[in-house]
Amino acid sequence: MEKYQVAPKVIPKHLHWFKYEAYFTWLSGFSLMFIVYYADAKAFMIDPSVMALTPAEAIGVGIASMLLGWGIYDLMSKSKLVLRQDLFALVGILVLGALTYILTHLLSGRAAYIHVGALLGTIMVGNVFFTIIPSQKALVRAAKTGQPLDASLGKKAGQRSLHNNYITLPVVFIMLSNHFPSTFGHSGNWLILMVITVASMGIKHYWNLLDRGVKRTWVLVASIGALVVLSAAISPAMEDTVDAAIPVSFTEANAVIQRRCVQCHSANPTDDVNHVAPNGVKYDTPEEIKAMASKIMERSVRTHTMPQGNKTGMTDEERTVLKRWILQGAQIQ
Repeated sequence: MEKYQVAPKVIPKHLHWFKYEAYFTWLSGFSLMFIVYYADAKAFMIDPSVMALTPAEAIGVGIASMLLGWGIYDLMSKSKLVLRQDLFALVGILVLGALTYILTHLLSGRAAYIHVGALLGTIMVGNVFFTIIPSQKALVRAAKTGQPLDASLGKKAGQRSLHNNYITLPVVFIMLSNHFPSTFGHSGNWLILMVITVASMGIKHYWNLLDRGVKRTWVLVASIGALVVLSAAISPAMEDTVDAAIPVSFTEANAVIQRRCVQCHSANPTDDVNHVAPNGVKYDTPEEIKAMASKIMERSVRTHTMPQGNKTGMTDEERTVLKRWILQGAQIQ
């Protein structure tokens, strides 16, 4: 592979266009988001404790965030702001932070994160489709016809390509974020995502400078340091140490389960959708509850994915009661 700022004198006989990778990544990602989130928005996108939206409203917020994010970014990239890389980056981070804050206060934490990723992914593929590939085609056309090429096309494509380079690491994290409930499930989830985004972009910046022969070790140290401090601050182990010391009886934990869980998880469910206990999980006896303590911790406490769609309105305080009881050994005496 070789890069040219202007049209090369000879076009290679076999020319590969690096575009389909971007297009199909976005298309497959959007298809998965539709299947997982939009097809069951009530369960995966809505958290009544955050905002009581209808499924249509939640889906509308998600799609609008992608369109709005691309629109703002494209306007910024076409303005004189793009000539100042440092200022462009600062404004971009502030805008992304505002959109992340809004999404985490409208959708469930998990859905908010995935839509920030979708927003960034849309920017990346939009850059390829609307700017990078058209500029490359103009370069090839100019080389074949011997016509002069507008050098600004290559410059604009280069700017958009550089932006995509910095966005890569945050998108990779967000693609995996549903495995890290201590991030999206945290009360400060929007700020956590922004710290991870800025720190990962800082690591990319260090690599980019190093490729140009410029060594800025402090950038790498500061970025990694921010991630280490963040990890320690939001670590479940740190919270668990405190919660394990606060006694909670089985009576208190069982009261939460009877209020929020047995509507579905019972031999005789009263839920309007689940007429049979999902996966055969029942909480009718103390022994059945104790046997599922680890699952309760994973689904109700860590990831907030149960009750599904928080249909029964489990509060953060109630989740804390369950966590403390489980951390103390899930005793039923």
